Amino acid sequence: MSQRQETGGISGAVSSSDGEALPMVPIRILETGVGVVADDQGHFVFSDLPFGEYRLSVTFLGFEDRQITVTLDDQHPHVSLNLTLTHDSEMLEEVTISHDAEKEQQTQGFAVEAVGTKQFQAQSIEINQVLDQTAGVKVRQSGGLGSRVNYSMNGLSGQSIRFFMDGVPMDYFGSSYSINTIPISLVDRVEVYKGVVPVELGNDALGGAINLVTKSSFNEFVEASYSYGSFNTHRAAIQGSWRAKQSGLTMKLSAFYNYSDNNYYVWGEDVPVTDVNTANVTRGEKVRRFHDGYESKSVKADFGFTQKKWADKLLLGVLYSEMDKDIQHGPTMEVVFGEARYHQRVVMPNMTYQKFDFLAKGLDVNWFASYSYLVRDRIDTTTNMYNWDGSILDANSDRGEQLWTLNTLDQKVWLNRLNLVYQLNPHHKLGYNYVFSDLTRTDSDPVVTQKTDGYWAPQTFRRHSMGWVLQSQFLEQRLHTSLFVKWFGYHAAIKTATTENSITSYQTEQASASDWGYGVAGSYQLRPSVMLSLSVEQAYRLPAANEVLGDGLNVVSTTALRSESSLNANLGFRVTTATERKNRFTFSGNVFYRDVTNLIQQYSYDPGAFVNINFDQVRMQGVDGKIKFAHSHWLTVNQTVSYLSPIVKSDTDELGNNNVTKNSRLANTPFFQTNTELRTQFKNLIQEGAATFFYWSVSYVGEFHRHSEIIGRYNKDVIPAQLVNSCGIGYTFPKEKLSLSVDVSNLFDEQVFDNYAIQKPGRAAYIKATYRLL
Repeated sequence: MSQRQETGGISGAVSSSDGEALPMVPIRILETGVGVVADDQGHFVFSDLPFGEYRLSVTFLGFEDRQITVTLDDQHPHVSLNLTLTHDSEMLEEVTISHDAEKEQQTQGFAVEAVGTKQFQAQSIEINQVLDQTAGVKVRQSGGLGSRVNYSMNGLSGQSIRFFMDGVPMDYFGSSYSINTIPISLVDRVEVYKGVVPVELGNDALGGAINLVTKSSFNEFVEASYSYGSFNTHRAAIQGSWRAKQSGLTMKLSAFYNYSDNNYYVWGEDVPVTDVNTANVTRGEKVRRFHDGYESKSVKADFGFTQKKWADKLLLGVLYSEMDKDIQHGPTMEVVFGEARYHQRVVMPNMTYQKFDFLAKGLDVNWFASYSYLVRDRIDTTTNMYNWDGSILDANSDRGEQLWTLNTLDQKVWLNRLNLVYQLNPHHKLGYNYVFSDLTRTDSDPVVTQKTDGYWAPQTFRRHSMGWVLQSQFLEQRLHTSLFVKWFGYHAAIKTATTENSITSYQTEQASASDWGYGVAGSYQLRPSVMLSLSVEQAYRLPAANEVLGDGLNVVSTTALRSESSLNANLGFRVTTATERKNRFTFSGNVFYRDVTNLIQQYSYDPGAFVNINFDQVRMQGVDGKIKFAHSHWLTVNQTVSYLSPIVKSDTDELGNNNVTKNSRLANTPFFQTNTELRTQFKNLIQEGAATFFYWSVSYVGEFHRHSEIIGRYNKDVIPAQLVNSCGIGYTFPKEKLSLSVDVSNLFDEQVFDNYAIQKPGRAAYIKATYRLL
């Protein structure tokens, strides 16, 4: 005789009233006090519950509290629930969005912060400005709109930071369609992974990753925005989607246009102005940038079917983007240019296929494929030498302001990304990710009659990335773990030319490398309001295509590069407290450690000629944290802080000599940064159903040395401490059709620097209008 069953279970999923899955929602049984937290898809499970009646309680920021009674007995030993939570009109909508977004992926133990963008979309603000306010992230920009940007995350920067859009690597999207140019209105949230990166992103992101998550809804809408402001800056964007309910036929379109003269004032020791008549040089005089215009444009269209039995999403699309950029100066502002410029255009047809329960229940597939064609032109042929006041000083006998060239580079890339997830059982799932890219590059330059350098084209660069992960849940879903293994490999074929005795011969050199990485990430829900997380990874970064192949201009190819490696570790916590219904605090922090070897950096072996080499070893450790306070429905305060200690550990320098900078802090690296923001929102002000917001933000960066802090005893080149205030106000009319805003950045016109001594814009004001047609 079989034993009578006397226990059962409760499972289900939590979603919002608009159908969005809600991750990280705490669900508690009042009778036992036992609680679980929904996973990143909103699913939860209670098991081994004695038969009886139970009251489930759900309390989640931004939603109304809910209780539901469930009875387990012989007839209903297992109960499945679909819990729908209703938005609480008394809570700030943007607090809800950012709160939900920040919890994405944190259940798996990764050091991640996700920033919802809805609260910023009415503002004249760039994604870079939002990222720069994120704890542990520093965005260093060499000037105004469209200028070169370097992203640093817990001390690691450059190619160590990878960028993604909806999980797809953006390596070959082109700089005209990048995180530096895409309007914030086209992005739903930005996920920032520090150090340890999940397998599904599928790339060798040694220092971290930034993933732009676009709007997934295919509801019918059209939205347009336009912004105008200082330095003749224009930003326009439009987006929309449409879906036929019966057939599932779906169309999406987005486009943007950016333009700026970037003619802001600069001054200081690095801005010399020469008197044409006397040849006297003065420093400190305020002058306008006169050759720094920037223009970018893009159109992205997708057409296909969604929410069908054979495909949750099947879209065919095409991306076109283009940019023009004047070049005002080189790595510093000492030498000014007046005619050099840069142009780029990209065409990228692509396909996306996504299906849940593909061929078997619990097997999810996501496939992206694209072919991109990029053309880059660099024009630098003038014989004129310019002054910072815009006048011509003299003629340059060498021709060209930086590098005499009319170089055109053509690059074609096949990209494939496949992501598979299989749910083994309610507590375990397997994941696999594979990314393959095949790059072919050619270049031409009519002013160079015979190339003899290592970047002589054509060249190829093939790259593979694979990852496997086992995700598990234990202790009634309070403990989440991810065990993962990654493999990376590349192969390059480099055409080179050598000339001896006036005879040029050509050959193909091969370069390749591969590495295995591995790690673990986990989180433990100590209480419904307290989460602890830990992640550790032995990470590798392969040399990038430009580092191996060169840039076709002044960086030559090399076959000698090894992969960068780093032992990355993060220990974090998150605490949410509610002193009363109207007040809520959230505290989060992350202690990190990075031990990096074989850092890839450029070495100048000849005037104007560079090659990438491995030589640095750096040990980085530090802490970053965030405090968020929300009061009722009208006030939020955010405070972030970051501290970094990067110590050089290399025994030798790039020439193999004894390294005199050993045990000193890494040069040209900010060590301390804080950001403070106060934001208010008032309902029904002036008009019933309208909303008014106001914000004030303060950013502080401590001083740091431009060169090594132990070289030179006096007059060291120091980047001074910087304190920048920005503010803005906006008004959304009833029915949320029209929003107007005014933003002022660098309110007190501070002199602000990022990269070396390159000055950023001073005070600037912008006005923006956003209109939702449907």
